[in-house]
Amino acid sequence: QFSIKLSLERANLMSESTQKSGNSTIAVVSAIYMLILAVLNICGSLTLLGLGAFAGGMMGAVNTAIEAEGEELSAEAAEALAQAAGATGIVTILGVIGLVVAVAALVMAIGIFMKKPWSYMGTIVVNGVYIVLGIVGILTSGLNPMTLVLMIISAVIIYLFYSNAEVKQVLGQA
Repeated sequence: QFSIKLSLERANLMSESTQKSGNSTIAVVSAIYMLILAVLNICGSLTLLGLGAFAGGMMGAVNTAIEAEGEELSAEAAEALAQAAGATGIVTILGVIGLVVAVAALVMAIGIFMKKPWSYMGTIVVNGVYIVLGIVGILTSGLNPMTLVLMIISAVIIYLFYSNAEVKQVLGQA
């Protein structure tokens, strides 16, 4: 009985200190996660943009070399070049989308740390977008364990933001 009472008193004290300081552990951890997500997305996006630019440059070089030789491409070679050019465009678009998500995650993290009310819904939206992009990535590229873990964390954050009164209070939604 004593240990249960002590645990309840400790939980009460933690809740009171959270209310006095205006911080929520869930909100702070979510902000840190959003920073990590932003850094990972920036790294991945810059890599995709670099690959897209490199592949695009290679396509241009191949086309120039073929034209300089004055040779005609076979139908299969022309089709392969067209598919590679399309893939280059998709990689570049994914890089840009990743950068947008990274910037949004960074803005939401700062908003959470500053206890801005808009960061509440923004965090939910950014995590939702990340989950959708993760699903698209899994369907197109196969299962990546890191993406799966980040998607699960994003889903948990969405759930906690909707269900936790303390987070809502800290971010001005209660």
